[in-house]
Amino acid sequence: MRASDYIYLAKKDLRSFKLRSSLIITVLAIGIFSSTLNLYHTSKRQDELISSFSALGSQIISIWIQDEGISLSRLSFLSSYFPTISYEASCQKDIKYLRRLKNGVSIIGVTPSYKNVHSLSIKKGRFILPCDLKEKRMVCLVSSGLCEEFPIRVGEKIKILENKVRVIGIFKEEEQGQERIVIPLSTYQDIFLEEAKKYLQVVILTKGNPEFLQKEIKRMLERRFPEKKDRFDIFFQEGLLGLIKEQRFTSMLLILGIGLATLLLAGGGIVSLIMLSIKQRYKEIGIMRAIGAKKSDIFYLFLIEGALLSVVGVILAGGLSLLWLGLTPGFRLDIFLQSFLWVSSICLPLSLCGYYPSLQASRVSPITAIRVA
Repeated sequence: MRASDYIYLAKKDLRSFKLRSSLIITVLAIGIFSSTLNLYHTSKRQDELISSFSALGSQIISIWIQDEGISLSRLSFLSSYFPTISYEASCQKDIKYLRRLKNGVSIIGVTPSYKNVHSLSIKKGRFILPCDLKEKRMVCLVSSGLCEEFPIRVGEKIKILENKVRVIGIFKEEEQGQERIVIPLSTYQDIFLEEAKKYLQVVILTKGNPEFLQKEIKRMLERRFPEKKDRFDIFFQEGLLGLIKEQRFTSMLLILGIGLATLLLAGGGIVSLIMLSIKQRYKEIGIMRAIGAKKSDIFYLFLIEGALLSVVGVILAGGLSLLWLGLTPGFRLDIFLQSFLWVSSICLPLSLCGYYPSLQASRVSPITAIRVA
């Protein structure tokens, strides 16, 4: 038999089980669709982080302080060693603008040097000044990504928790779709008392050797805070990039594992469908064997049935994913293809789910099949 004959007979057989075949394809498509979406959004966000770090250059050192006892005033000695240094803290909160609510916006408390350290480009208005920090003014800058959704203008007010904050500027984001609000660090510490106690980040822009400086900064902090040696972590950019890439691979495996659990249900459905097909076509198999069909012909016929179900499910999920994500702003085709190929790769074993029932069908004795039927 030719390959086209196997496919024709397999399609004909699947049409006789339309409802069961449709359910299996639906479960398979939903599993691939949801896994692709999750992997796409995770990969895109991590890719944006990597791009943001890369855009800053290779001389970035970050210190993460995880002790409320190590305050901004106690860290000010670092400014005498590093002229370009920024003190930051961040969290995610809901904001309100003209009675419209936006969930999960990044709120970042900063010092005036944040603009130079992160090469921030101001589109309108001005950046935070030392007097804003000293007087704890309720002012902020919003990202251009947030302005695409809300028509926020300089001089207007937005609500963060129960605090009304005046917009003094709009800054340009390196990546589309990012939604951030920047406020003075002193104001941040007043508004978010609990979050401010969790950690403080110090970002240093330097021209020195980052590996050497990492060791020197650690030595200075340990000498200054000997009782809190385990309360701070120091990274330079290459180390941060490596950490993000490692987390990217781990999250990819986690999402694929969740998707695989869903796809196993489809695999069980494929096996049961082929077993049912074999049972109902027991006599037909015996006649085919009696008139000269080889064991391999019977084997490949049922194996291709399982493969067809998998292929149709993958194609359907791919089309739905592309349509869904293609309508979102900032769609990245390269990340979509990578995510879809990763998810589709775990579907390959599903094509072999029909191996065992196909093997059983090929071992059917023609005499026994005709007699039993």
